Amino acid sequence: MDIDKFYKDVCELLPYKQDRDLDYRKRLNNALRKYIQIVSDNKLDDNVQKSVHVICEKLKVIVNNSLSGWQSTASIQLQNLIKGKKGLSPKISLADMIHTCEADSNFYRVRQLPSIYEVEAKELFHIPISKRGIVKTQRYSIPGYPCLYLGKSIYGCWEEMRRPPMHTCAVSRFQNKVELNFIDLSLPTKEKLKLSIYQELVPLIISCMIPVVNDSDTFKPEYIIPQLIFEWFLKNREINGKTIHGIAYTSTHLNDEFYFPDDKFINYAIPVFDVNEKHKYCKKLCSIFQLTKPTTNDIEKLKWAYPVEGWNYPEGEEHKRMFNYDISDFGNLEGRLVDTDNFPLQTIVYK
Repeated sequence: MDIDKFYKDVCELLPYKQDRDLDYRKRLNNALRKYIQIVSDNKLDDNVQKSVHVICEKLKVIVNNSLSGWQSTASIQLQNLIKGKKGLSPKISLADMIHTCEADSNFYRVRQLPSIYEVEAKELFHIPISKRGIVKTQRYSIPGYPCLYLGKSIYGCWEEMRRPPMHTCAVSRFQNKVELNFIDLSLPTKEKLKLSIYQELVPLIISCMIPVVNDSDTFKPEYIIPQLIFEWFLKNREINGKTIHGIAYTSTHLNDEFYFPDDKFINYAIPVFDVNEKHKYCKKLCSIFQLTKPTTNDIEKLKWAYPVEGWNYPEGEEHKRMFNYDISDFGNLEGRLVDTDNFPLQTIVYK
C-alpha cells in the first residue's frame, strides 16, 4: 500500500459532496462503493477489504431500516456493529478511537445574536436545561437534548454556521480544567490510516460526513447515522474506566478555499451529563469549562488594528497553512482571546 496515495484518495472522498441531485440513500451507497474501490485500488490487506465490504453493507441496512421507520432495529444493529456481537464480525470498536484533549486546551464558540453588545458569557454556554424544548435536531444530537458545541478554531465554527456575517457573531474562548476524552470521528491523519482499525472506521465516517442538501427540511436523512452514534454514546459515557465527554468530528463544510490546516475544521459535541437536572446549566460542564467574555471581530479591530507587516512566508505546506491562519482575522481574534489580562476566564454558575 502506498500510504500517501491512500490518504490522498480518502481526503478527496470526504466530505462526500457529489451526487447532490440524488436522494440520501443513493448518495451514501455511491460514497461507500467508491471507498470500497479505493481500498481495492490501494491493495489494502485482504482481511481489511473483506471487513470494509461487510461494514458498508451493514451501514446500508441500518439506514434502510431507519428510513423504513424501524428506528429501534436500526439502533440495535448499529450498537452491534460498534460493540461487536458473538458470532458476528467485523466490528467498529469506537472504544478504541479516543481523541484526548489535555487540560488547558483552547476551544471556541461562536453565536450569531440579534445584538452583540453587552453579551454575557452564559449566552455562549449550552442552551439552558430549563429551555430544552427549543433544542433543535443537529448532526450529533437529538431534539430536546442540550449540547455544548465547541470548535478547535473560530474559523471552523464560522464555517459550521454557514459563514454568517462576522460582525453579527459573538465569540468566546473556552478552556478545560481537566483532560477530556472524545469518541474520534474526525478525518483520520495519515499516520492513523496506516492502521487497520482506522481503515475499517472510514465507512462510518463517510456515513457521518455527507452534507445536508435541504437545510430547511425538518427531517435530515444525513443525520441518521450520527444520531444513532449519539444515542449509543449517551449509553456509554464510561469506557474502560474513562469518562467520555463527547464526540469529535470533522465538519462537512471542510474545504480548501482559505488554505488553512484541516484540523481547524474539528468540532466537538458535548452533551449535558444529566438532562433531568433541576439546575439551569449542567453542573458537571460548569465545573469542567471556563470561558471568556464574548467579543466580536469588529470590536477587536476597532480597539487596535491587527498587524499587517513584518511577515516572513515560511517553507513547507503545513507551515504555510498555519501561517495563513495565524495572520487571518480568525487567527488574530484567537490571539486576542488568549490574552488573559484583557479576557480573563470565568466560570458559569450552574444554578
